[in-house]
Amino acid sequence: MIDAFKSAIQAKSAIRFRDIIRFAGQFVPEEYYGPEAWKYFHREGSSDDRGRRPITEDAAIMCYLVAYGQMHQSKLKIAFNAMLGKVRLPSRINIVDWGCGQGLGTLVLLDYLKETGYECLVDNVILIEPSSLALEYAHLYVSKRLSAQGTGIKVVNKYFSDLEISDLQMEGDAAVIHLYSNILDVEGIDIKDLALWLKCFRQRENYVVCASPYYWSGNNRIEDFFNYLNTPVEIAREEESDKQNNPEGNFTYNIRIVKLLAEAASRIRNLRFYTPRQFFGAYRIDTFKDVDPKRYALQSAFDVYAPYEISSSYKDDVDPVYAVLTNIISRGLPTKASPFIEEQLSKTYGNSERVLKYGAISYPSILDDQKLRSCERIFENHDYIGELAPLIMTPIAVARIQKTIVEALITGRLSVDDPCWKVVVEEADVPCAALALEDLKQMFTNLVSLSQDYSDRVFPEIDLTVVNSHFSDSPLHLGAKVVKSHEEVPPEDFDLVIDYTSSTCPNEEYIFSKYNVKQDKCYFAVFAADEIRSQRYIYTTDLITYRSLTSTDETGQYAENLTNAGYLEYFLQTLFRKEQFRMGQLPILNRALRNRSVIGLLPTGGGKSLTYQLAAMLQPGVAIVIDPLRSLMQDQYDGLIANGIDCCTFINTSVERHERSNREYMIEQSQCLFAFMSPERLCIYSFRKRLQNMHESNVYFSYGVIDEVHCVSEWGQDFRFTYLHLGRNLYNYVRSKTGVVTLFGLTATASFDVLADVERELSGNGAYDLDSEVLVRCEDTNRLELQYRIIPVPVEFSSAESYYDKEGTIDKRLPKPFNIASFRNSTFTKSDALAKVIGEIPSMERELMETSAINHIVKKFYERQNRPVEPGAGKGLKTEMPDGFCAKKDIYEQAGIVFCPHKGKTAVSVDVSAEKLRTTIPDVGIFYSNDSEDLETENIPMRNMIAFRDNKQSIMVATKAFGMGIDKPNVRFTVNMNYSNSLEAYVQEAGRAGRDRAMALSIILVSDYDFVRINSSCRKVPYELKAIKGQWFKEEDLQEILDYYGLDLNWEQDCTRCNPNIDLVKLECEKNQEAFKKYSLSTAGCSSVCPKSGNCDLERLKARFPGWGTYNDLMDEANQLGVRLVGRNIIYQSPDYQNMMYFYSKGYPGTIEEKRVMHELMSNLVVSSFVGDNVEVNTQELSTKKGFLDLVLSKHEGEEVVSIISYENLDDAAFSKAIYRMCCIGFIDDFTRDYSKKTYRVVCIRKPEGGYYECLKLFLMRYYPEAKAAAEVEKAKEMKGQNEVQRCLAYLTEFIYEKLAVKKKRAIDDIRSFCNIGLNRSKDWKQVNEELKDYIYYYFNSKFAKEDYVADNDEPYSLTVDTDYGKEAPLEMVAKYIRVVEDDICGSSGNPIDNIKHLQGAVRLILRSLTRENPVIELLNVFCILFLKEYRTNGSIRQTLEDSYANAYRALWDEFEEKKEFYAFFENYKKNIFSHGADKKYMEQLEMVEVNAEITRYRDFISKLGWDK
Repeated sequence: MIDAFKSAIQAKSAIRFRDIIRFAGQFVPEEYYGPEAWKYFHREGSSDDRGRRPITEDAAIMCYLVAYGQMHQSKLKIAFNAMLGKVRLPSRINIVDWGCGQGLGTLVLLDYLKETGYECLVDNVILIEPSSLALEYAHLYVSKRLSAQGTGIKVVNKYFSDLEISDLQMEGDAAVIHLYSNILDVEGIDIKDLALWLKCFRQRENYVVCASPYYWSGNNRIEDFFNYLNTPVEIAREEESDKQNNPEGNFTYNIRIVKLLAEAASRIRNLRFYTPRQFFGAYRIDTFKDVDPKRYALQSAFDVYAPYEISSSYKDDVDPVYAVLTNIISRGLPTKASPFIEEQLSKTYGNSERVLKYGAISYPSILDDQKLRSCERIFENHDYIGELAPLIMTPIAVARIQKTIVEALITGRLSVDDPCWKVVVEEADVPCAALALEDLKQMFTNLVSLSQDYSDRVFPEIDLTVVNSHFSDSPLHLGAKVVKSHEEVPPEDFDLVIDYTSSTCPNEEYIFSKYNVKQDKCYFAVFAADEIRSQRYIYTTDLITYRSLTSTDETGQYAENLTNAGYLEYFLQTLFRKEQFRMGQLPILNRALRNRSVIGLLPTGGGKSLTYQLAAMLQPGVAIVIDPLRSLMQDQYDGLIANGIDCCTFINTSVERHERSNREYMIEQSQCLFAFMSPERLCIYSFRKRLQNMHESNVYFSYGVIDEVHCVSEWGQDFRFTYLHLGRNLYNYVRSKTGVVTLFGLTATASFDVLADVERELSGNGAYDLDSEVLVRCEDTNRLELQYRIIPVPVEFSSAESYYDKEGTIDKRLPKPFNIASFRNSTFTKSDALAKVIGEIPSMERELMETSAINHIVKKFYERQNRPVEPGAGKGLKTEMPDGFCAKKDIYEQAGIVFCPHKGKTAVSVDVSAEKLRTTIPDVGIFYSNDSEDLETENIPMRNMIAFRDNKQSIMVATKAFGMGIDKPNVRFTVNMNYSNSLEAYVQEAGRAGRDRAMALSIILVSDYDFVRINSSCRKVPYELKAIKGQWFKEEDLQEILDYYGLDLNWEQDCTRCNPNIDLVKLECEKNQEAFKKYSLSTAGCSSVCPKSGNCDLERLKARFPGWGTYNDLMDEANQLGVRLVGRNIIYQSPDYQNMMYFYSKGYPGTIEEKRVMHELMSNLVVSSFVGDNVEVNTQELSTKKGFLDLVLSKHEGEEVVSIISYENLDDAAFSKAIYRMCCIGFIDDFTRDYSKKTYRVVCIRKPEGGYYECLKLFLMRYYPEAKAAAEVEKAKEMKGQNEVQRCLAYLTEFIYEKLAVKKKRAIDDIRSFCNIGLNRSKDWKQVNEELKDYIYYYFNSKFAKEDYVADNDEPYSLTVDTDYGKEAPLEMVAKYIRVVEDDICGSSGNPIDNIKHLQGAVRLILRSLTRENPVIELLNVFCILFLKEYRTNGSIRQTLEDSYANAYRALWDEFEEKKEFYAFFENYKKNIFSHGADKKYMEQLEMVEVNAEITRYRDFISKLGWDK
């Protein structure tokens, strides 16, 4: 003992607990002074043997007091408050402090009694503690504290196991308070023996006070202790598992207080064995798959008795292999038996047969109904020895025995290091032991063989003796030695003895003496539970690293490791009943199971979900699964349940608040292996704290799964900004035992643009460090069974006769023009056409299933991939598709999905489309994302989804919310009422069809019209016929008029066309709807009511562009006036394109508007702020003022400012976007949301001078090389703004619009081009289908996009590598890739057209991912278009051609210092492409593009000099 410390204690007249802590602070080692004291117990070389190794160092005494003394005191005060609030203590008491340490429990009790005015005399104190040093301090404190009372103080320096009755004797008959402070949860303490010592005090009143930390393994030990107390009077029971919710401090607690009455010898249960431990596990064979799982509920729980305390042997640091095994066994209550068990029972009883369908293994029943009913009655009549009882009860028994054995391994009572186990199992009824051991051996062997670190483990040889008098001859014993009575078992020592019965325990007098067990280690009696007293827990610990499943050859192809894949295939069949892996699954699992982050791409229906589910089942941790939609969560949750895995839950707004809290608690308490949620939940402060608490409570995560990971790109920048914070949130809050959880992203559709966004947003500062191999892609996104058709729907426009030819100069008999602005009043809309299209789908599919059509589909499928046709290919494509497939039925064999762009009331909406379908089709469901606060209304879509999935509805009309993850095999078609906003989104939606690998069809309805007008500038029309100029006619009608008057026009030069290929646009003004009236030809001026009239750019532009015109003409006029247009100022004549551009404009409202919102948020909005991020809201220091920008900038570097911002009655999406922008430049470091209060909580850490520019640079380095990013930051410094933050945000906003918004529009243009290809009327639609499949295939699978592609001439040909994914533009690459049409590059098996398609696919992918112009990519795009001659029939492609050439021309002008070299380069380029097959007819047009580019350049030059003013 430290003498100076002792002197300080003795010198204090009235010692209190706080005095001891204060004195201790003066004597801790210097390096652990003050708040660093806790580090003493975590220093290198220190042991974590809490409660098992006596303290021997004074430094440990002092450091514990300083680090944990206050927490210890607070926890005990909570207990004493709970106790003394309900009972009145007698005037005299005794105290027994069990495992007292320094006697802190006693001291806190004495302080508490004094502080609360209790006048209790303490007759005796017994301090029990194995550490002599700690006991010396305890005696010092307590004796000093009670020196005035004459209390008898006895110190017992012993372990509990060494106690004697005399140690616990005390004078008098006063009540005893027993203090178990941080003791009962300590592993290794014999709980039963500790409880039995209470019998020494049976003649007194006893108060038993337990105060321990809260964690599940410790809780089990505490529960077992109180089970030994026979009918105690419960006084208090309080728990707090979330230390953040504890107002008393940063700790958890589990408090139990009971009273044992005097004169009650029976108050302690005098058991000959220990209290049982309740476990969970039950298997079920497919024969009884339709039996309600609730009937298995009680059968899934069982009690294990042993001659020792099972729970006291538990460790929180569980062996990972055993953790995985026990999680597998209890994954479902019940869960599916292994194929091995199924086949053994089938072989014995003939109850089932093995069926393989769609790659899934099942064992359907072949028993007659009478036998089935007889088996099901076993649960009620408890006839466990009947002939068929093993069919029900043997699988249950197998799971119980396996669970018992694995728990014995976990506690160290049994070891696989032994070469052989001598085992005896007494089976009171059904045969089970041999099956259980063999099945467990297979599971164990495959698991350790697949692992990297445990592969040297071997399951021992089993010397099994079975005692069974009822089924002694059963084949289910697998040849083991069987006797009918325990008396026939030789008297030798066994390694393991299990006495098993399917019944409950008859009494408490079971005697463990039938058989001899080595060292009394493994003797268990297993009984069915008579009640459920516990919870099923999953075990989490260190993750397992598994062996490689695949390797990559020199061509980049994945090669399977057959041996290791075989081990994994065992679990695929056991856990998910799939026969074998699908293409692409193993490479994804290869990374995930080695705990390396992975972004996996598999085609729709390719089994993405199974990859993460299988990986998670093989890791001892919780998998958190981020899903974008409630329907997807529900679907995946239901899928796990169907596979017998019910240790899962989901949390979303369809769940009531109270139930959401319960489910969060389940996750926190290690009761789930899978937890499904949206990305928004990780932005909730309280949920984050739960996640932090889990790690501290020894509950760990295995994977952070982002299902449909493309949403990070597709939705993150548009309306779900929480996706953009997902990488950081997973990285910081979802933790494995050793730190960062493994990232597991999955999608079916990801181009370079999507992948670039995903990697950018999930990696970087404060998030994941993703390596170059993180992307694992299945090469075959092309699906044999899925076909495509674009169906034109004629749009009828109203006549323009009312304002046509007012002077009557045109012959009345001639055709009249149309008002193209009136398409919304059309008489024949898509919703009208929908029922007719659906009615024709069966005949379309029958066309596809004709032998010649199938042969053509198969031939093109393999040609596309340059592979020989496989034998039997196409054999499974034929399926039933009758004409009346959607006529009223109880169960529908075929189904279809109709995708609509929105829910609302337009002609292509969910509501209108469904309403019209229901007039002819009976069971039509609707699905959409619903934010209604009415839970009943909100759950309508979910009920429809379940009915559709269960074949109770034939047609689902849905928004894109139904386009991901819904796995229904018999969907025969999809119909898109409008094309999607990207090809990726469309492929997702189309991919819902044909998941059974049979023929399926995806249809897009496209508004179809074709009009032409004579330009007003045309001089070939006589003055007297001027009425026909500027009017829109059908082409054949205008030709009739021209022929009538003998006029001959050049259609290309003299006319303008209006069809889905051409962008006709008109100006739109939100401020003045009338002057800019939608879809009108009005040229009226702006109203003087508008405050901007007379000083408005739009008003000036409208004067020069009053009605409908081409997009290029509008942009030319805007450029000449210096007007910058945003999406919402333009409306498109094409209804389909306008639908997409409307949503695009909502996401990108313009730089001015976005800057306004950020300024409002930072400087004008009233917010509440405080300094320091240590509590959610510091109400004491909360101050309210306008904005928080000035407050943050006024702080010193490193200071934290927390601001609470309300967004009620404000544009949530706009504010979410603004907060994300501020995160990008480091102004906001973190944020959470309270969705109920509609507030943000943002944390800002003041950066040093230049720190925000540095954060901006880090952000830009996601897009640019470092030097370029630094140069861009210099531009930011020149932006307008009063400070560094404002200038950074101004630059960032411009960057977003110049770079990222353009990519979103490109995506819309790509899907429109896809549809325009499908409108080719010159070919049969089945031929066009192959062109559409080409488009998709080359878009996603271009060989020139592969990093390691080598051409047939052995030269590397990777456009991604050669241009660094478009970041670099080496001009020599233009000539290199023009050569792809040459024979040595094509090789013997290739051809120029296919190579150009591959090149175009790579070009498109890179174009989508560009954040700045790349002239090399643009010029190669021009070459591809001219080679394939697509521009001739497709106006949008012609526009793309001209734009690409102009972009390259302008970009290279600035690159070349010598302009002669510039012109020479383009001359050589044109010669090169035309000599390599480009369409020479377009040579003159290219030269015109050059001229226009020169004019634009000079115009810009003059404008900069100010000469245009």
